[in-house]
Amino acid sequence: MSSIDIVLNGGLPLLPKQEKLMQSRAYVNAAFGGWGSGKTRSGALALLANCLRNPHSAVYGDDRPFSVIVAPTFKVLKDSIYRELKAVCPPELIIREWKSPDFELLLANGHVIKFRTIKGSLEGASCATILVEEIHLVQDERIWLNYQARARDPRAKNRMVIASGLPESNGWLQSVFDGHSDDENRMTVFMSSTENHYLPAEVLDQFRKSAPASAVSRYIDGRWSTPEHRVYYQFSPKVHMVNRPIDRGASVSIGLDVGDQSAVIFGQTVKITCKTEHGRTYRDTGLHIVDELTPNYVSTEEVCRMIRDRGWRIDENSALYVDPTIRKDEVAAIRRVLPKIPIIKRSRRGHADECEAGHLCVNSAFQDADKNVRLTLADTLSREPGSVYHSVLNFKRTATNRVHRDNKLDHKADCLRYLVQGVLPGNRQKIQIMDRF
Repeated sequence: MSSIDIVLNGGLPLLPKQEKLMQSRAYVNAAFGGWGSGKTRSGALALLANCLRNPHSAVYGDDRPFSVIVAPTFKVLKDSIYRELKAVCPPELIIREWKSPDFELLLANGHVIKFRTIKGSLEGASCATILVEEIHLVQDERIWLNYQARARDPRAKNRMVIASGLPESNGWLQSVFDGHSDDENRMTVFMSSTENHYLPAEVLDQFRKSAPASAVSRYIDGRWSTPEHRVYYQFSPKVHMVNRPIDRGASVSIGLDVGDQSAVIFGQTVKITCKTEHGRTYRDTGLHIVDELTPNYVSTEEVCRMIRDRGWRIDENSALYVDPTIRKDEVAAIRRVLPKIPIIKRSRRGHADECEAGHLCVNSAFQDADKNVRLTLADTLSREPGSVYHSVLNFKRTATNRVHRDNKLDHKADCLRYLVQGVLPGNRQKIQIMDRF
């Protein structure tokens, strides 16, 4: 059966973002959207399109190419994604169905579609396509990475991984799927409920009445929303991960948090243009994070050697910002390797209040009341767990509003706070010296 014989979606025009996802040849794809935005159908269309790109051929012999659809429960498989797949797929394309012992479809081109729940085993599977429905309900990034690794059939002409769900900022989801616009092997579309002209007006009206104001961006607009429990709630990958020229000859300031799992962040000051509430512009100082280190289980002295040998310019304009509780022996180790750099620490008094002031300082640096952005991160920085990017996105508060301490996140988040408080001390009083009249 040739592609010109196939009429998808019952002949109805696709929504623009459904068409975009269906035509994608990227390896990692995602459709995030609000209620009724068409995201589930987008995933079904993209998976079906890739099944058609990978028909049975001689290289498979008696084997068949296959794709897998994964959902949290069998009910979601049957009542949601299976129905959407049947709605977009012409009946003549499905030549056989199995409901037992496994839930599978056989397409006319010899491709098999398998339905599995999240609890079902996929170890060892090597498929052409995998679609994970309701991806926001997958709590562990390691589960997702296991699914992603399944789309690796070497005989397939095109391999795809597809995720579909609500744009919940649940810790790992935004880290994985946002901020990769320059990667041709990744594509993420965001779908608003208001963009789906097939959605009846009265349904959308009820959606708006059902969604709390704080959740409209997520449930209606289909955009990432900032969870109230995130410590650095002003951070947005699209705004703050920037491609700014980096001058290797310019001085760096350094944030350092020492311990079994140490953290180092390098930043350079930059001149930026800001605006007041009334629109007047002025020049100010910004901070651009250009590099980081994550030394584990090495001495303070060895960490300082790694800083020294990283290749950045450390001179009289540099400073090292550290934890106020740093020990005397750690200071002595720093001095042995970096004897001239000023070591700056905040007072120990009111330590908890000082931390909260620092968190406020970081949030204000990400965006102040006049929407000025003074703190940015180089888009070349890692997004892996343990990075400053990942730590900022996942540094959270408990239900009682206390900062949740996680050894894998704390060090980079604290390190950033020391550096921002030192270079951009927006929370402390300044003295203005004026000429005598």
